[in-house]
Amino acid sequence: MNNAVMRHPVASREQNFSFSTVSNSASAGTLTYLLNNTRPLDLHEQMLKAVRSPMAFPQDIDNLLHALEKVGIIIGAAQAAAKDTRVRHCVRCHQTYLERNNGFQACQVAHDKPRLIKTGIQANANTGPSGFKNYYSCCNQTVDTDSGAPSHYHFLGRHTTVETNVRYNSTNVATCVMRKCAGQVAARDVVIGQVPPVQSAAPIPSRPASRMEVS
Repeated sequence: MNNAVMRHPVASREQNFSFSTVSNSASAGTLTYLLNNTRPLDLHEQMLKAVRSPMAFPQDIDNLLHALEKVGIIIGAAQAAAKDTRVRHCVRCHQTYLERNNGFQACQVAHDKPRLIKTGIQANANTGPSGFKNYYSCCNQTVDTDSGAPSHYHFLGRHTTVETNVRYNSTNVATCVMRKCAGQVAARDVVIGQVPPVQSAAPIPSRPASRMEVS
């Protein structure tokens, strides 16, 4: 009889992978509870704070990035975009930017100065002084004279190099041709993953994008 010890290969993580085991694990349950009970903005702020913390070990950040890659949240194109050093020109706000500095509050377009219009109604608590209101032609809204602008920004969202992503008007959102942005050519956008729609404070925003646009 052969006394040699029979060696069994150690099963790899991939070989032991089980959808039922993973989805029902304690870790998955904890993460599910965290995501269901944390507001998206709070989670976003906590993640940024953790990643930017001087107390964070580089190895921990690498492990976090690797874990997000493994579950499909981060893909290679996102890493390439973060390292891209090309200077771009936003065709909405006409500022130059690097894609790694892009984000949902990067592109800011202010409201136009309002025009005072007469409402035809006598002054009272609802119409403001002398029956006048402020009309914002950039977003086609009328508000009381003491109410301020309809929102903080006419548009607040991501920079873009693609004109079809922008809703232009005759006042504060002009094309590069109208602004005479010489030599600025819109590069082709690259889809790098599913993200929330572009945030806009205006009732007539640029066309929302269901995916992150990197050009």
